[in-house]
Amino acid sequence: MIFNERKTCEVCSSQSSKKLVELPYESKELETFIVKYYENRIPTSLLAGQKMILNQCQDCGFVWQVHTLTEKYATELYSAWIDPAKSLEKSLNHNRNYYKSLLDDVFFVSTLFDKKPKQIKVLDFGLGWGNWSSAAISMGMDVFGFELSAEKIEYTRKKGIKVISDLNEYESYFDYVHAEQVLEHLDHPFEAMTVIEKIVKPGGLIRISVPNFPNYSINNESYKAKHDALHPLEHINTFQKKNLHLMAKRLKLEKMGFSQFLKNLMKNPKYCSLFFRKYMGAQLSNSILLKKN
Repeated sequence: MIFNERKTCEVCSSQSSKKLVELPYESKELETFIVKYYENRIPTSLLAGQKMILNQCQDCGFVWQVHTLTEKYATELYSAWIDPAKSLEKSLNHNRNYYKSLLDDVFFVSTLFDKKPKQIKVLDFGLGWGNWSSAAISMGMDVFGFELSAEKIEYTRKKGIKVISDLNEYESYFDYVHAEQVLEHLDHPFEAMTVIEKIVKPGGLIRISVPNFPNYSINNESYKAKHDALHPLEHINTFQKKNLHLMAKRLKLEKMGFSQFLKNLMKNPKYCSLFFRKYMGAQLSNSILLKKN
């Protein structure tokens, strides 16, 4: 068996949904994309007779791929079908503006706490090749990472990141959890949010970022397979911002709004430009900052 099946909304648990897209993986649209994107590393026989189905929750609007790779094949996807060497090369080939944005971000995080950076315990949840974590280390923070890929774990440990394997050992431990472009890949995103909520200290913060919801009607006629929020096999969850808010509400997490940005600006007025950019960026992207009370 290559796929699991998800019939229930992973955001609100509703069982009421409608089908938006149903395409065989052997269709020209999907097969052409998968062969080209994964450079023939996925055996076409594995997907023979299988379909990609996109459902939308009738209650909260969340969109998901009904069929998701089993643990065995998900491991294959992220460790072999996606070429690790090319993935690492891509992560090392950013321009200076990218690295400046990371440094701006971790500096901004440091201003959210009345602590010295070395006292701020942060977790990069799904740390990838560790670019954000490396920036946080350069800011002097106490940095941990959580990752499933063996190649990425080995690589990031060499960079000095403390990679942990059992999150249950870290209840109420972290001041800040960074989850950038992670929830869209997980079979059970609300369960992941529940774990994150447990490992954050009271008063701690969580930042969730996911791809923007498509700005077009999703149906068989409009669907084009590409590397976007509906990426076949990988982006199995497609969130609207209200979906993120709903999961936060279910966990009694507080959304940090303009007042929090203003409070931090008043403490650090010389960084007005940075705070404004961070606030506007949060409004324009599919990203939320949450507080555990």
